[in-house]
Amino acid sequence: MYRTALLTLLIATVPAVFSAQARVVWLDDLDLSAMRQDFKRPVAKKSIEGLPLRLAGTEYKRGIGSHASGAIYVALDGQAERFQAVVGVDDETRGRGSVVVKIYSGTERLFASEVLRGGGEPARIDLDLRGVKQLLLCMYDGGDGIHYDHVDWADAKFLVSGADPKVVAVPAEDRVILTPKPPKEPRINGPRITGVRPGSPFLFRIPTTGE
Repeated sequence: MYRTALLTLLIATVPAVFSAQARVVWLDDLDLSAMRQDFKRPVAKKSIEGLPLRLAGTEYKRGIGSHASGAIYVALDGQAERFQAVVGVDDETRGRGSVVVKIYSGTERLFASEVLRGGGEPARIDLDLRGVKQLLLCMYDGGDGIHYDHVDWADAKFLVSGADPKVVAVPAEDRVILTPKPPKEPRINGPRITGVRPGSPFLFRIPTTGE
């Protein structure tokens, strides 16, 4: 019983084994021009304000400074083995800002963080990407707007055994009209409440549909 439990513990703590051909490709070495975000542009090896990347008091030499909301769409073509990163709100916000980070492969969600706050502990990511052809790194505000949502993807890197990953434009979704066509029966669709400033002329057109 004791030997079985000890063997289970040893197996659980053995780190992931990479292929002999695997090499490191840093996220900050990729062309980030196709990356989209709501404020400024991503910065390689610096925070979004051009300062050293710093999360919870730890400074990082590699990574990118970005801003929520935003997304990075990476084409892998099944050549990557793992993605590793430390993600959080840069210390330059002085405790302000809150973000949520999620990572997808197609429609499958591979990772979702708790709400990450300025000065708080970052999220540590280590994903198995074997067979994954595309990766979408998403940044959302933490529910209080995007002010000071300075997201650092620190030490962000891919372990690959084939072609390098590429940052590409997020594919545009097909436009679909979800509003049903109005029926032939006549209908009045006006608002129940309307208003006008005192002393102003009032003209109310009755909006209708149907024949």
